[in-house]
Amino acid sequence: TLPAPHVGMSPIYPGRLDFSIHDDLGAFEAWREALGIDPTAVRRNTQSGDMTMVLTAFAEVAEAKVQLIGYAPNVAALKAVA
Repeated sequence: TLPAPHVGMSPIYPGRLDFSIHDDLGAFEAWREALGIDPTAVRRNTQSGDMTMVLTAFAEVAEAKVQLIGYAPNVAALKAVA
């Protein structure tokens, strides 16, 4: 059973589903694998002054375009501040 993501329609890209996962990169990884997204296709960025890690990946599943997004605290940056 996959963890439930937040699912929404992209307001910028009509026809694309956005799956957002917050505070659980393990859930992001489970969805990435279930969607058949190659791990090397995942992009890693940060936001909020590098305090939040953001992972993004794209897939096409049954002719539907999907963006998978994972947000989690950037542990390395948080430790550097502490």
